[in-house]
Amino acid sequence: IIDDLISEIGIFTVHLAGKPITQNKGYAGYLIRSKSTRTTEGGIHSGQGVLDSLALSEL
Repeated sequence: IIDDLISEIGIFTVHLAGKPITQNKGYAGYLIRSKSTRTTEGGIHSGQGVLDSLALSEL
């Protein structure tokens, strides 16, 4: 069990011939990558990081 995580969020955009092809200025989605605070590597392919999801909650 990993109890201390660092998460990074990346925004995807889609462009064709230099122009956005979605109605939201090219916005197409997001990706969250999380890894343990104890590692300096963060690659998903190397097994050090994982794809994650976003959950919002009220305090």
